[in-house]
Amino acid sequence: MTMVATDVHGLKRRLDAFVWTNRSTEAALLRSLLDEHFGSFDRIGMVGGLVRDLARGGRAPFKSDVDLVVEGSAADVEALAVRVAAGSGP
Repeated sequence: MTMVATDVHGLKRRLDAFVWTNRSTEAALLRSLLDEHFGSFDRIGMVGGLVRDLARGGRAPFKSDVDLVVEGSAADVEALAVRVAAGSGP
């Protein structure tokens, strides 16, 4: 049983491992998206269910989407939304 992350450093280690060393197809896709579309932003943060699940019990309980927050100008964020077709549904 994986223990709850007791501090921000432990949580950061889990997040880093999930994104950068995880060999799953989903993690590879996330890395590709980050490299292709988010490199122009100085700061990118992960929020939401991924952070909660990794803090609570590690990678196993995570079965959701990945929520990202970027720091940038409105024009940069708009350009990102256009590039990734944000808000366009099936």
